[in-house]
Amino acid sequence: LKSYRVVQENTSLLNMLGQMHRDVDGAKGLPESFAGHTTDEELLLIELPDGMICYQLKNDEVIIV
Repeated sequence: LKSYRVVQENTSLLNMLGQMHRDVDGAKGLPESFAGHTTDEELLLIELPDGMICYQLKNDEVIIV
């Protein structure tokens, strides 16, 4: 049961990293700040052709805003 959970968590992490990689590849830029948010060790802002996306580390989880 524990090994299944580890595999599931690793799969989720790989999927999220893959999406982040695609977002960075398609980015127009990586701004330092946007709408009151500032990039730091817990927050990544990515400017995409059709808008902005924010990856935030919060409580040991990545939240995509």
